[in-house]
Amino acid sequence: MSAPPGPAPWPFAALRAYRRDPLGYLEAAAAEHGGLVHFRMAHRHVYLLNHPDPVEHVLVRQAQRYRKGITYAQLRRVIGQGLLGAEGELWRAQRRLSQPFFGRRSLAQTVGGMALEAEAAVARLRAAGAAGPVELYEAMAETTLRVVGRCLLGVDAEPIVQSLRGCMQHLVPFALQQLTALVPPPPWLPTPTNRRFKRALATLDGIVNTLIEAPRVAAADAPPTLLEALLEARDDPAAATMTSRQVRDELVSNLLAGHETTASALSWTLFELARRPELTAEVRAEVARVAGDAPLTAERVAELDLTRRVIQESLRLNPPTWVYTRHTVEADQIGAHTLRADAIVLLCQWTTHRNPAVWPDPLRFDPARFLPEQVAARPTFSYFPFGGGQHQCIGRDFALLELTVLVAELVRRLELTLVDEAAVQPFPGISLTPRDGIWARVAPRAGD
Repeated sequence: MSAPPGPAPWPFAALRAYRRDPLGYLEAAAAEHGGLVHFRMAHRHVYLLNHPDPVEHVLVRQAQRYRKGITYAQLRRVIGQGLLGAEGELWRAQRRLSQPFFGRRSLAQTVGGMALEAEAAVARLRAAGAAGPVELYEAMAETTLRVVGRCLLGVDAEPIVQSLRGCMQHLVPFALQQLTALVPPPPWLPTPTNRRFKRALATLDGIVNTLIEAPRVAAADAPPTLLEALLEARDDPAAATMTSRQVRDELVSNLLAGHETTASALSWTLFELARRPELTAEVRAEVARVAGDAPLTAERVAELDLTRRVIQESLRLNPPTWVYTRHTVEADQIGAHTLRADAIVLLCQWTTHRNPAVWPDPLRFDPARFLPEQVAARPTFSYFPFGGGQHQCIGRDFALLELTVLVAELVRRLELTLVDEAAVQPFPGISLTPRDGIWARVAPRAGD
């Protein structure tokens, strides 16, 4: 057995190259060395997975040999032991509690709320567009945060939108610095970055307390919410894992993970459509055929096949979670290669989704890739925008439903024209966001 192939073992050169251009470094490593790559980053051994077979090995076949990796260790300073960061029995207990709110029946009940927030987003974009170009990513982040508030927590997110987005401007750069620094400063050291982080975290905790005390969105027939379930479990002596701190951690996980990655997916999908007027016209025609001018319902959304495939293809090329980590609990073997214990494993959607051995002409945007017969012909883990295995994102179906509702409503009501397509570049932060935003001219559709 041997180590997987990889770049020359100059650990600090690899770290510098990765910090300078993460996507470019991983793309080059995958192109030169294949589906399983080994390199050194400072003192750590790192394995990069770019092919469905090793990805499935780590997430499913030998999942017991791996645990959540360094990314989650840093995120826990923000999200605590919420479902996103938890492991073991605590993770299982939280998953059981949350699962009913992401099932098919519960999701169908959220479509009305999603449609209302989509209509409100159209109105905000129209008003903003009358004054000049609009930055779509931040506009979509506001929208997806409102959807989480209404549909999962049963609250009006209006009072927290600006303060939460302000928190993100400090929390995300801090997490990135911790992940890529050779020697991160200890949290107790009063550096400017640590002080900004602590202030942002205190603001975030204040937001969570506001949500817990906020009045619920009124409706006699409103479905139960995740927040209500968390608070009931907190007050139930039999639910030993649900403390007040755990309620806080679960709310933070849902607020941050539930809106940031969806905003990324939504803005990239709008970008891909805006640069393809003919495809936009096809999506618009599908929405008109299915719904006309009527409100979107769960039944109508289920018929939006092309719209859904456009979203899936955007998630392939622009995966919001572009890489995530596992940690080897013990040594393992993948094919002819050995992976060391105590090493970092990078499961990379960015490179796997663009692997030419799996995806012909991988940089071409083609929603037909997600026709049923094409999906069936590919390995399962050629595409994993929401992760996989037992830790697959619990909010996957909620996010896909939300994206379909929002894309359909925005496309049928608005005309989006990019200001400068070439200026839109991906930034590989905690999620894949547009580096300098996506600026577009926004106008109502003729006759709307």
